[in-house]
Amino acid sequence: MRRFFVFIFTIVLSSGLFAQKHITKFLNIPIDGSGKDMIQKLKDKGFSYSQKDDVLVGVFNGEMVAIDVHSQQDKVWRLIIEDLSTRDEEQIVERFNSLVRQFENSNNYMPFIQGQAIKKGENLAYDMSKYGVIFRAGFYQKGDSWLMKDERFVWFMIVKIYSRYKIVMYYENGYNEGTDEVI
Repeated sequence: MRRFFVFIFTIVLSSGLFAQKHITKFLNIPIDGSGKDMIQKLKDKGFSYSQKDDVLVGVFNGEMVAIDVHSQQDKVWRLIIEDLSTRDEEQIVERFNSLVRQFENSNNYMPFIQGQAIKKGENLAYDMSKYGVIFRAGFYQKGDSWLMKDERFVWFMIVKIYSRYKIVMYYENGYNEGTDEVI
């Protein structure tokens, strides 16, 4: 009986260690730990804190962005990365499709579904306002095991602000997901 409990304990302990090895990363920083630690790691990467907006600001993927750190019980589970610049309809379609191509061509990601690019001739303004269409794309961040791929999800969407548009990206650690609490 004692061997059985030791065996169960070993399985539980090793699966916990295995799971932590395969969490989502942003700029090679694991989306995990306390919110304060995450903020410090992002500052170390060159982002600065904007007290006015309560976000981190800096350059990511060639764009000026704002980053919100979200946690559950002081465990980071999501980073929201929002473009600071807005674009017109043609520019946002190009930016969106460029991101889709970038993720599709990376060896670090696998598409949630195929064909996520916006098709030529799509009328964003009309489709978003008339039909409530949401233009988004999602990718699994690859790891050593595909058994836990749903826990390593990165996705982005187009957000309309009056007659302009921007991209908002989400890097999520599904292991820490729960009721959202902003740091």
